[in-house]
Amino acid sequence: MNSENYNHPTVPGVISNWIGREEVRVDIPIIDHLDARVLREVEKDPRLFDMRDYSLSSTCGTTHCFAGWVLELAGAQALPLIVRGYGVAAERIYKASCPGKQCPSFSGVSYVSNGKSFSDQLEDHNARHLDLLRQRAAFDPLPVD
Repeated sequence: MNSENYNHPTVPGVISNWIGREEVRVDIPIIDHLDARVLREVEKDPRLFDMRDYSLSSTCGTTHCFAGWVLELAGAQALPLIVRGYGVAAERIYKASCPGKQCPSFSGVSYVSNGKSFSDQLEDHNARHLDLLRQRAAFDPLPVD
């Protein structure tokens, strides 16, 4: 996938720097059928979906969480938003792309002492997020070519 070739329409937005002292005007990319596009990428190789890490390069086989896939699809247009963090950038893009839909959680998994190993908890966490992604994608599927 070469997301840098995409030229998404945008909506104006404002972000503040980490300290919150300076506001910057940015263009927030709008990605049609965002959930379905992320699902399509994830289903090409489910091993590349991992809620532990954002990452920004699937071309080398690196995994992404949901937020990472949103940013990957936005390509270079996401770069000005990342100054506030990957999760914030992905949330802004999701809200612009999917108005009226509840924004998914972009948080990772943390270990909870519940009798399951961290590895098992991570597998459950990834499976839950993938199920939710499939449900959201079903409401806004990709057009048939």
